[in-house]
Amino acid sequence: MDPKRHTLLPPGKYIIAKARNLPIAECAINRDWQARRHANVIVAREHKSGALTIGIYSIDMNINGLEETSYEFGIQRGEYERIKEQTGSQTIITYEEAHNIIYGSIANAEDFARPPHKDFSVTQYILEEDSDEIEYIDYDFGTKRTRNIFSISFDAASEQHTLDKAYQYQYPDYPTQLKLVHPELHALFSHRNRASINEDTFKAILALPRETLVADISHSIYYEIGQTRSHIHTKWRESPHSFIIHALIILNELQAEEALPAILEIMRQNNEFAEFHLSDYAGEYIPLALYRTGRKQLPALLDFAHESGLHPFLKYNVYPAVAMVASHEPERRDEVLEWFRNSLTHLYENRLGTTACEARLTVELIAQDLVNIRAKELLPELRQLIDANLADKFIFASYAEIEKEIGKRPRRPPEYELKNPAQLYEILREWRAGA
Repeated sequence: MDPKRHTLLPPGKYIIAKARNLPIAECAINRDWQARRHANVIVAREHKSGALTIGIYSIDMNINGLEETSYEFGIQRGEYERIKEQTGSQTIITYEEAHNIIYGSIANAEDFARPPHKDFSVTQYILEEDSDEIEYIDYDFGTKRTRNIFSISFDAASEQHTLDKAYQYQYPDYPTQLKLVHPELHALFSHRNRASINEDTFKAILALPRETLVADISHSIYYEIGQTRSHIHTKWRESPHSFIIHALIILNELQAEEALPAILEIMRQNNEFAEFHLSDYAGEYIPLALYRTGRKQLPALLDFAHESGLHPFLKYNVYPAVAMVASHEPERRDEVLEWFRNSLTHLYENRLGTTACEARLTVELIAQDLVNIRAKELLPELRQLIDANLADKFIFASYAEIEKEIGKRPRRPPEYELKNPAQLYEILREWRAGA
């Protein structure tokens, strides 16, 4: 499964947001780095599919530090081995060695007013945060100095590191027993239907009485959240079934507005829950289901956007869902613009503490949605957030770039398309085939 095809975030944004959640697969360096005083270091992280995202770091061990850096996202093992051969980085080292060589060279170069390569703004997130938790190893960088712990720019990574601690959602009482009017829905919890579901079974479920069907699915969502919210089963890297995905597809097809509270409850869960049930595919299923069930309930979506203490990467999906309203229903553009204006104003007015973490990690994603719908009317609100240093620069290099892009003709990106169940199940089949 190619993670490049179905993640909501473009590669650079994905790396900043989620790369540190991926396990380290391998670190490598050129064999003669000490003799040459030049190191080519590779740090590879592994996706659940087996694909690799790697950071490549070209380092002068004297005074220039990190001269070049780049990344490759979601590549296969064969391509990874080719890059190792091309860079000469075929000697395996520990992560701690790689970390100290990279960050030590940067710290040393700073003494000579030489900043790291500009693309380190992204590739630093393939590395762990530079902190006392990483074992210190003393390397000779051409000067006799004591290495200081290097703090990355504007503390974005440390803010991201605190998000799990900042997660403050107070869980309601979830049902502890699954009580269904329609026993047919048990099929959605079956491991046999983890990658798809029989077309006849799907049609039979859709043909059930709507009121009790939607109530059953909503009840089942609350039940499944209660079963897995705080004790993900350690036997499974992912959920042994695909109930949450099935539920989102069915509610999307039914345009079940009455099920909006259940979908929002999914979005209130922590990152561990999201990884277990949705992996990197939340953006394929949640915004579409949210649009179909919430397009006539924008006040409820705004209330949700104003909630604090939630994990930002599930919560963010409310923004593309609302942008889809403007994309597919242009007559409602003013309503959507007012919704975003209220949301951006709320982020600015509550810019301290946890909300600052959320803003820093999502404002540019929201800006991308506003660019997609050409919401130039909201440039003042965006400028206010950017001037307050509440936006990372991993999509747009500057406010001027946003201003330029937002003035172009409207477009409808692929993630805003109204996919049918067959298309959504094809994504699920490819995902499970690669898991």
